[in-house]
Amino acid sequence: MLAAVPALLLASCTATVRPPTSVDDPATVYLADYGYHATILLPTPDEARLVEYAYGDWCWYALGHDALVGLPFTLVVPTRATLGRGEHPRPATVDELGFRLACDRPVAIVVERARVDELRTALDAIHAAHRSREVRNEDFGLDFVRLRESYHLGNTCNHEMGRWLRQLGCGVRGVALWGDYRFITPEAGAAGDSGG
Repeated sequence: MLAAVPALLLASCTATVRPPTSVDDPATVYLADYGYHATILLPTPDEARLVEYAYGDWCWYALGHDALVGLPFTLVVPTRATLGRGEHPRPATVDELGFRLACDRPVAIVVERARVDELRTALDAIHAAHRSREVRNEDFGLDFVRLRESYHLGNTCNHEMGRWLRQLGCGVRGVALWGDYRFITPEAGAAGDSGG
């Protein structure tokens, strides 16, 4: 089984994301693509700030034990998951957001405001419930809490991103093993890459 892991990882599956085609009360969220994983940024109710959420392996992401040699072990042997949270001033442009976050390609997605509020409230509640184990990782600029659930090949940061996007009303097909997302624009139905 371990021999199959590198081949599976190198396959680098792509997730296809279709944002909602009709939105009554629009709010813009952002997917920040860091190449090997992605985070989501949700606006605060006053839209003055963006709250960034990240999901990953506790030791790798929160504690900074991020040597690539340990990655296969992290994916094959279940470990503890973490939820990261951080706030940023709302940027004037998507390019400015990418520069601030030092991410490859931030993507703006328009969804229903009520869904954004529901997801942000749910993620904030999870984060607050585990705050006794909070760790600040300055490399990511996020505060991480240790979750009870396991992180493994079948439950990675990109699986969680798919769940969050679905909660926002997006259609998601496939799993992006390395933060590879292809967005289908609602207007034209044309595909555009957000990941490499």
